[in-house]
Amino acid sequence: MSTDNARELTASVRGIVEDVRAGKGPVGTLLRDSSLSKDIGSTVRRVESAAAHAERLASEWDSLSRLLKGDYTGQRGVLQSALRDSALAGHVSRSLRNVEAGTRNFNENMEALKHNFLLRGYFRRKVSQRADSLPR
Repeated sequence: MSTDNARELTASVRGIVEDVRAGKGPVGTLLRDSSLSKDIGSTVRRVESAAAHAERLASEWDSLSRLLKGDYTGQRGVLQSALRDSALAGHVSRSLRNVEAGTRNFNENMEALKHNFLLRGYFRRKVSQRADSLPR
């Protein structure tokens, strides 16, 4: 009895391995489809880019926060300086533009991730969960 089961199991495993080698099924597709591997690589690069943008955004906000904090502690902060120093006002303006650009790039990357083959199901589940949590 156990010998028959072992033979069936071996045959099943052999069939699965052959399908994977032939590029059949999700595992076979992942391992054999070069375009999918390019998509995965592209996704990883976009996630890395989004993380870099988010890191720059956090750094910009931290710098801006420190500048503004000087105003609230009685020190000479950005608001007093900006009233007197046009170069500093230009720096603040450029920083805000950088924050906006970083946020826009992050949003574009997130939108691209929503349409990616590997992550599409995750985002669809999130939308479904939000819809289910709304009062009817």
